[in-house]
Amino acid sequence: MAAGNSSFEDIAGLANLIMLQEAMLGEEYQFIAGTSAPLAVPAAPTCTVRTAGSNETALNTNITAVKVAATNYFGSTAVSAASSTFAVASGQVVDVTIAPVAGTMTYSIYAFTSGSSYYLLASGVGGQKYTLQGFSSLPTAVVPPAADTGTGKNTRMEGVIPTLTGASAAAGVYPSGWQGGYVNQSVGTHLSYNAIYTALDSLWESNSNSPGAFKADPQEIVGDGGDIMRLSNDVISAGTATNYRLFLEQQEVGGMRVGGAVSEFQNPITRSILKLVVHPWFTQGTAAFMTYQPPMTYSQISNAWEARMVQDYASIAWPVIDATFRFSIFWYGALIANAPFFSGLLQGLQISDVTPYS
Repeated sequence: MAAGNSSFEDIAGLANLIMLQEAMLGEEYQFIAGTSAPLAVPAAPTCTVRTAGSNETALNTNITAVKVAATNYFGSTAVSAASSTFAVASGQVVDVTIAPVAGTMTYSIYAFTSGSSYYLLASGVGGQKYTLQGFSSLPTAVVPPAADTGTGKNTRMEGVIPTLTGASAAAGVYPSGWQGGYVNQSVGTHLSYNAIYTALDSLWESNSNSPGAFKADPQEIVGDGGDIMRLSNDVISAGTATNYRLFLEQQEVGGMRVGGAVSEFQNPITRSILKLVVHPWFTQGTAAFMTYQPPMTYSQISNAWEARMVQDYASIAWPVIDATFRFSIFWYGALIANAPFFSGLLQGLQISDVTPYS
């Protein structure tokens, strides 16, 4: 064979590349939501029965109560206590209001009937409110989790969400109060100007929302693509009141670009610019205000967040003992929150602010 022929694929290299990519994804999950302690079981939800609107489909009338479970990348808590029982008449829907759980990402909603059968009617719910509608024919009955299925594990690092909400401090990993400078887990609206302004104001100066603010000036707002898209829609909608004209030459019609996206947000307090970052693994309902370098000099603290690695990525090719080749990849370290109070968190962001809630 001629020298330099590259027709053969490096299987060992490909195997290590795939493992490295998987390991980095797993590490990212932990950076976001990893926690050593299981999440708390949610409180019983509040349910309101009402007449379905013209844009809604009535709910199955056999449902009598609702339970919820908190979820993250790794598992689910046990289901909550049941809501107060209710009766759904023909033509009605049910609005469910969820009490937030520190450290969680999303929620699952289970409904049950007078015959004690459970039905998973919604999962991955990031908003504080959710409307149960439709389901004229209920899905297959399920067995809801009676115990935690892995939301926390003592070998996991503490991620951004559990740290900012104070769940990591409550578990004894960090000192009491070691959490975000502003945390609102019950926003109840989409990612809007008002929600962002309140967060930025509270991170900067002490008030009822953040009595211990540290003149924080975040560099980024990190969130789900849909949540940030709804913020962009606000900007576009507000622009309709602006007096402007659009002129297109005939030769430009075929190349016209439409749509709009907000990529930066100016802090009205500090006048600095925050980048809007769509994170592919952030779930709907959560947006983090991230500060990476403290705004003033702190002794021995150059970064608010650091990944401290005892052992960075290491690949092992195990001895060949049969007709297969075995590879492993591992790392050993943790995400350290040196100063989480310079960052903030919004949760309970809605897809829809009006009924039907989602």
